[in-house]
Amino acid sequence: MHRTLLFFITSIFLCAAVSTRAQEKTDWEMKAVELERIVFESDDPFEINDALVEKAFCYKQCRRFADASSTLGRVRMYMLSPREQSEVLYEKELCSYLAGDFEAAAAYIEEADANGAGAGPERLMLDALVYGECGRWAESKEKSVALVSSIYEGEELEYAIAGLEE
Repeated sequence: MHRTLLFFITSIFLCAAVSTRAQEKTDWEMKAVELERIVFESDDPFEINDALVEKAFCYKQCRRFADASSTLGRVRMYMLSPREQSEVLYEKELCSYLAGDFEAAAAYIEEADANGAGAGPERLMLDALVYGECGRWAESKEKSVALVSSIYEGEELEYAIAGLEE
C-alpha cells in the first residue's frame, strides 16, 4: 500500500510539472521589447537586421500586423541577399495586407517585381488578392493567370485559364 501511494503521489507531481511547462507561453510583447533593445544597443548592422525581422515575427504572433510591417520597413534591405530581400518583401506585403493597408501592399508587390523577386504560388496568390482589394482587376487577373500557370500544365492549364476568363 505504501508503494502504491508513493507511486500515485509521484505521478501527480510529474503530471503537474509537465502541465505547467506545457502551459507556459511566450510573452511576444516582452520579446519584441527585448529585440528593440538589441536594435538600439547594437553596433552590428547584421544583428540589427536579424532583430528587426524577429521583432516583426513577434508582432505577427500578437496580430499587430501594422507594427510588423513598419518594423520590417526598418530593415536595411541593401544588406540582404536577393533571397532574403524577396522573403522580407513578401512579409511586408503580407503584413500590410493583413493590416488592411492594401495600397502599401501593392507598393511592395511593385518593389518585389522591380527587384526580380521570385514569384512562388503563395506570393502570386497574395498578389492577386492585394490587387483585387485595390480594385486593380487587370493586374489581379494577370497574377491569377500566372498562379494557375504555375500549378497546372497542358489541357488542365487551358481549362483552368478558360475558367478565369468567364
